[in-house]
Amino acid sequence: MTIATLKKVSICGLINEKQQVLDGLQQLGALHLVSLRPPLDEPEKAVSERPENTYKAIKFLTACPNKRHQVKQEIGFDVDEIVKQALYIQQQIRDITDKRDFLIARIRDVSLWGNFTLPKQDELAGYLLWFYIVPIANLAELSQQDDLIFEVVHKDNRFAFVVVVAKEEPVANTMPVKRTHTGTLSLTELKISLNKTELELEDYRADREALTRWIYLISQNLARAEDKAGQAHAQQQTL
Repeated sequence: MTIATLKKVSICGLINEKQQVLDGLQQLGALHLVSLRPPLDEPEKAVSERPENTYKAIKFLTACPNKRHQVKQEIGFDVDEIVKQALYIQQQIRDITDKRDFLIARIRDVSLWGNFTLPKQDELAGYLLWFYIVPIANLAELSQQDDLIFEVVHKDNRFAFVVVVAKEEPVANTMPVKRTHTGTLSLTELKISLNKTELELEDYRADREALTRWIYLISQNLARAEDKAGQAHAQQQTL
């Protein structure tokens, strides 16, 4: 195996001809760029040599459970726009899924207390309601605190559902358990919000499925996207 000797080539020219020179060097395919610029203060802003967004879009669309019939004619096809749409939908699905999961968990917690609406703060002279699910065995501890105003609103064979009335959250060591976060929305409002979120998620999933018809053309344009990413990277590496 022969080790070829590398040669260093320095190219100087007019700045307005830079893109033309880089295009020619890319077609030549015989040079490796050495950056002439100092490292960026924010490395995450460096331009990648790979079309990362295109790869992400292909992966996202290919993983879609249901795919549409593939379009193979490029009439009206804009790879950059399709990739942009795919990544936007991907982020929306993530955000809405997180919101849905939060609502499901909140509904589960609030359901234990029933369907109620919190009073406005000025309706209680500045007092607030704090919710605790206290083991029955620890319930007697609350009665021993003379300055604690509370009401047991429900009991089962294991827990007492306690509402404390206070202007500030009781100090942690005065309560046998951490408080339950119920939020400001009633159970009915939470369920309405969850239903809207599910519909919104369904719409974005349908949009994702619609974009799967472009998987073939995106893949066919991958080499072009790689060239474009390489050019952008070269622009950043050279003076």
